[in-house]
Amino acid sequence: VKRLLENKKRALAKKFYSTAMRLIYLGKFSEAHGYLNAAQRLGHSKAVYTLGCLYEFGKGRGTDRDKAYLLYKEADEGGFSDNRSAYKLTVLKMIKKS
Repeated sequence: VKRLLENKKRALAKKFYSTAMRLIYLGKFSEAHGYLNAAQRLGHSKAVYTLGCLYEFGKGRGTDRDKAYLLYKEADEGGFSDNRSAYKLTVLKMIKKS
């Protein structure tokens, strides 16, 4: 039962994250924050990192570099590693489209 719940939690976190990424692509940053926060609570480290990007560059909630730093740190501790900023650049490219 515990394994089943963990699988459901992981699947829900992935859905929240993918919805947030679609919203970011559409330039709907405020809406994306809610989905990323939900994924964060479920332990999705890539969502935590993405939320850090939004705070760092002031998309949807205003710039807060201290919060961004804490989120990057949380993502790193959760297992997400920023390989030469490739993922961050992908997110930034999507943000710049808007």
